[in-house]
Amino acid sequence: MPTNKKKAILFVSRMPEKGFSGGRYLALLSGLALSRKGHDVSFHANHIPSFYDELAQQCGALVTWHIASFDAKPVSKADIVILIPDYTDNIDPYLAAYRAAEKWQAKTVMFCFETPNFMSATLTTQPTYENWQHWHSSIPFTDLIVTCTALGRQYAQDYFNAEHVMFRDIKPCINAAALAQTNDTPKNKRLVFVTRFAGHAAHKGAQEIENFLNEKWAGYEFALIRGTDNASANKRIREIQEKAKAFSINVTNYALLSEYEKFGLIKASRATIFPSKFEGFGYPPIESFLANTPVIHYDLPIYRETLPIAEPLAAPLGDAAALEALAAKICLGSEAAYRLRLPENDSAFDALKNNYSIDAYSNQLETMLEELIVSDSRRPALNVEFKASSRQSFFRHQTDRLGKLAHSLGRFLSQKR
Repeated sequence: MPTNKKKAILFVSRMPEKGFSGGRYLALLSGLALSRKGHDVSFHANHIPSFYDELAQQCGALVTWHIASFDAKPVSKADIVILIPDYTDNIDPYLAAYRAAEKWQAKTVMFCFETPNFMSATLTTQPTYENWQHWHSSIPFTDLIVTCTALGRQYAQDYFNAEHVMFRDIKPCINAAALAQTNDTPKNKRLVFVTRFAGHAAHKGAQEIENFLNEKWAGYEFALIRGTDNASANKRIREIQEKAKAFSINVTNYALLSEYEKFGLIKASRATIFPSKFEGFGYPPIESFLANTPVIHYDLPIYRETLPIAEPLAAPLGDAAALEALAAKICLGSEAAYRLRLPENDSAFDALKNNYSIDAYSNQLETMLEELIVSDSRRPALNVEFKASSRQSFFRHQTDRLGKLAHSLGRFLSQKR
């Protein structure tokens, strides 16, 4: 930070023991970026994520881990507490963050990846607003909300409508070290698909793969890059693999890749297919472009901010046939079409690479947090009112779920009679 004073920064976040989460990945990159600047960074979490060791080595930095119950006493002294929210019913990480902030009189930050009004502006199906209930309950006790884009910040300001909160946006960094470790290789007859096959994220567009199962892709490999590995998703993938055999397409399942393996696979492919119908930021398109591999995606407003050179590779939102046709135009034509880094766009690539470097990101984070430190905090003290309202919200939600389950069970039993 401009004062050159070392800060104690505590991140509070649930972490996956195995698997990948974009929000947790961003949190960890943020912590490592601040550690590179000399700050004392620690994480209060339930697990050390499996991707930590690789990221720490590639970023040249370390953080301290406190693996403890979120009901425990504050684990570490902090000048700044950064909460990484999620979509679960568990309010304990939120309470842990604000207990620590209250104990150490620390400033509080919440990372905000997307808001329901942002999603509903793009998607035809409405998001489940209850997923954000604890985010919203936290606002009175938050000093700063950080979004990944300026567009996301606008929606967050409208959604939270909190005058006492500072809103700032910083684009996350890309793991350039892992990208640099992979060699440039021939572009194989391969498409990389980055999507999600299970869970609550139908908008990620896994179903669009069906439109690519036709004879024009005979002899191609469809590589499915996945951040999780679960039974329901694997069953769906096996179904796709069986359908693909009729067209001589080899569908391969790449779950839980390392950063090095991920970038190596993308670099050696003719295109990345990213069929998501909504993103608050979206790592894969940027990673693919920097790996000199075209990314075929839907035309989302966010990409006009994050990928200024990407519009020619965008299909109309929801038009899966157009997505496949654009991929065919790029991949089944001349080699120049699927090698992006040509002399005429070198400057655009260099600018994109610099914009998403870890050094640029850490400098922006540091400046933003220094602004926060010297600002006047207008948030109230953490008190019984917050705990009561949050727990009431939680128990009301649980009661609603149990009521719906009992109703469904009653209907099932009545039909069996």
